[in-house]
Amino acid sequence: MWVARVMVVVMFFCVAGAVADESRGHAMLNRARSGVAAMEAHYEALRGGAAEVAEEKRVEAGALFDEVTLWGMGVDPEGFDGASEAAQFGKAMELAGQYDLAARGYRRAFELEGGEADALGAARNYRLIGSAWFDDAIGLLAQVGDETSNAEVHAELAVIYQSLSLVDLSGASWDRALVLDPGSRRALLGKAVVDISQGRVAEGNGVLLGLGELEIELGRFVDEFLPGALARIERRQLTLREDAASHAAYAQLLVRVGRSFDGLFAIEHATRLDDSNASWFNLQGGLLLQQGFRERAAVAYRRSLALNGEQPRTRELLEQAERPGN
Repeated sequence: MWVARVMVVVMFFCVAGAVADESRGHAMLNRARSGVAAMEAHYEALRGGAAEVAEEKRVEAGALFDEVTLWGMGVDPEGFDGASEAAQFGKAMELAGQYDLAARGYRRAFELEGGEADALGAARNYRLIGSAWFDDAIGLLAQVGDETSNAEVHAELAVIYQSLSLVDLSGASWDRALVLDPGSRRALLGKAVVDISQGRVAEGNGVLLGLGELEIELGRFVDEFLPGALARIERRQLTLREDAASHAAYAQLLVRVGRSFDGLFAIEHATRLDDSNASWFNLQGGLLLQQGFRERAAVAYRRSLALNGEQPRTRELLEQAERPGN
């Protein structure tokens, strides 16, 4: 009788501990998500010129990520008994930027649960810590890909193909993800980057612009893959369509990755092909002013204002370009 009672008490505390761990993991995942939201607010405040608010949000995000990281460093992912708890831990660590810990969580998750979870766990490990998990990731994702209705499986496979410069395979995987989830911002963005790398710059840039402000994770994706997509156009000497819209889009994309001087050549070519778009002359004027060509910048701004006189900001920039001693 006494032994039975002891066993009941032990089982109670084991279950209670597991529930507590799961509850704590859920709380830390929410803290990590709050940290991401604070960082997004930080960048938004920076864009709006609100320096004090931006600093407050940066400090808030740092405190949240520090709390999540401190908790994660005290957890052994091998001790998780449920795949959902391990995956929750992995996601919290990923959001906090602790990729080694995240990979350990995802690894434990797919040790505990096969199928799609297995494949996604391997894929995230590959994405976070590199080639050590490549064989598992690519094999498992491809294995479940034909049967799954989970768009995330195809999206993870697309990212791996993209990181390996397997553009056609990446595009096909993004297409499958979009069939399963047509509104996926991640898949729309991934497919747009593939389109750009294949020379369809107007289409790809249109999607990028249509997505508006990007979440931090999607912004990182653009930072990682867009420069390579543009470099592929040059490396393979792909010919852009000889229309102004394509060259203007190419210019905008080059500027987006910090290649302003190259972007200037592209936008000048666009305005030679079509001189009826005021916004293109504004971009041309801005790039010329940035390079110190004030007189040429003033010409571009005047042409923009001739097309659309209701542009106060363009008028200010024209005055700046014309001001002696600038």
